[in-house]
Amino acid sequence: SLASGSGTFINVCLSYEAILDLLSIFAKGVLANQFYGGGGEKFPETGGGDE
Repeated sequence: SLASGSGTFINVCLSYEAILDLLSIFAKGVLANQFYGGGGEKFPETGGGDE
């Protein structure tokens, strides 16, 4: 019982860290896309025509 409990706890911790890593990578990608992609490339291309 204790072994399975600790194993589940470890799995949850590993999953939590993996989720945090994915969120961090996703957040960096979104920020990079907004600052570099959106502000640097898409803005001159659209030229305000879409908006």
